[in-house]
Amino acid sequence: VGGSIVRIKKNDGEWQFQKNDTFNRRIDALTEIPIVSTRPIRGKTVAQGTLGNCAGGKTPWNTILTCEENYHYFIGEVDLKNNKRSYIFNGISRWDRYYDMPPEHYGWVVEIDPFTGAAKKHTSMGRFSHESATVVPAEDGRCVVYTADDKTNEHLYKFIADKPGSLEHGTLYVADTENGKWLPLDVNVDPRLSDTFSDQLDMLIRTREAANIVGASPLDRPEDIERDPNSGAVFVTLTKNEKANRPHGSIL
Repeated sequence: VGGSIVRIKKNDGEWQFQKNDTFNRRIDALTEIPIVSTRPIRGKTVAQGTLGNCAGGKTPWNTILTCEENYHYFIGEVDLKNNKRSYIFNGISRWDRYYDMPPEHYGWVVEIDPFTGAAKKHTSMGRFSHESATVVPAEDGRCVVYTADDKTNEHLYKFIADKPGSLEHGTLYVADTENGKWLPLDVNVDPRLSDTFSDQLDMLIRTREAANIVGASPLDRPEDIERDPNSGAVFVTLTKNEKANRPHGSIL
């Protein structure tokens, strides 16, 4: 549930935790975090807390990215197909019994300034069980973020920001690994998406549906992603897929 920011300092050659430092803080399930979106989500522009946090990344402007992965363990998930709300609870905590925490407020990449604690949830990179947000600066100063959906038969994504110094707007792509293509997830480009979703934000909330519609490649639980700075190759760790008789994972 969330995470902690702590300050460490090297004293006599040893790194030591600085107790009661002004930089030490928590970003947890009670922290109010603005949602960067084109309109309110479930009537709100601020979410309560961040949940199920996993691997993340670091931006060139020294903020950190933390990924909301298994948020459904706390508040369940919602099935929005056919414009019908139905909750799917396969979690263990059942916070939904006590808190008004809509599932659509979670499953995002959260950007945090470690020096001030200011945080925001980016809808631009889609909503799913995010694992990793590996940031690579492009030659023109914009950032590319590789992120994965850590669930069996889900997908690998790439986000390209519209301008330097920000991740609030850009284009989200999903990987077709069989044909070596990045498929754009944009309702203004693909009529299959515009026929299914009311607008771009609706599609981003239901990113998994969109990925299946455009024909993305299902993968064996994609997790952390790293880029070789020399060759430019991108390495993706695939955890496993026991149903497909691949129980030990691989590297893509």
